[in-house]
Amino acid sequence: MKKAYVAKIEIESFLNRMFSEVGNIVQLKEGEESRAFAFKARDGEYVLRLNGHIEDFRKDAYVYQNFTSAELPVPKIVSVGAFDQDLSYCVSRRAPGITLQDLNEASLSAVLTPVAEVLSAISSIEPEQIGFGPFGSDGVGRFASWRSFVLAVADPMQYDWAALGLGEKAKVVARALEFLLSSASQYSDEHRLVHGDFGSNNVLSEGGRITGVIDWSEALIGDPLYDLANIFFWRPWLTCMEHQARYFEHRDPALVRAQRFLGYQLRIGLEQLYQSALNGECEDAEWALLRCETISDLSTFGARDMSS
Repeated sequence: MKKAYVAKIEIESFLNRMFSEVGNIVQLKEGEESRAFAFKARDGEYVLRLNGHIEDFRKDAYVYQNFTSAELPVPKIVSVGAFDQDLSYCVSRRAPGITLQDLNEASLSAVLTPVAEVLSAISSIEPEQIGFGPFGSDGVGRFASWRSFVLAVADPMQYDWAALGLGEKAKVVARALEFLLSSASQYSDEHRLVHGDFGSNNVLSEGGRITGVIDWSEALIGDPLYDLANIFFWRPWLTCMEHQARYFEHRDPALVRAQRFLGYQLRIGLEQLYQSALNGECEDAEWALLRCETISDLSTFGARDMSS
């Protein structure tokens, strides 16, 4: 999705209406759909994010209000609202450090255990609200069960794969969907917090510790293993994901061929493929397709039932 251009003078004017002594406005690396700016005010350092989906920011605020702790550092959400007629804004306290994606290999190796500890903290949270899968700013999941969320990608009423015109490549999708459906009994209704996009530019680190977990727009209620599957799905794409995947492989070598784990990676890949194809992002769609094919090959050679 193309992000709207916003002139720096508009950013300055907006922030000066909200804060005193605003300065040092610096654009940060952009997210998939957001622009982000760091700035200083009289009482500290902040981050301003802009995108076209205010619900994403309200969801961040919900997570901060309900789940932040010493073990799960979520930066304080200060304000959420309308920036102009097209864009919404979110102002949060700025957490120190840089993202896992920006760490060098030596620094990344030093934070692998703290990363695992934060993942454990996320997975220990049992949300009070009902539902499974993606939740809104009210905390309520959109699906009646975790299994129905995982298998939704195989429902033609929700995902019209035929309309994508994949041609011969549709065989890769059909194979992945077949594995997902055949593994349906594995997707039990765990009711835990899932970040949904953990492990790269949404985790901040400084001095060998994790200082912030940000951007909860993709958060879910369900099986915490889904966050780990996300790391493994993206391991060929980013060095930081590859390092994390190796760390968890060493801790649990059998995990790599677990049926449920492979199924979650395929669910993540199919979602990425579908959304990329819909948005005309051909290179991203092609990468996701090839990644799904690789994971499907793993599932053919000895996927293991985790319940046994």
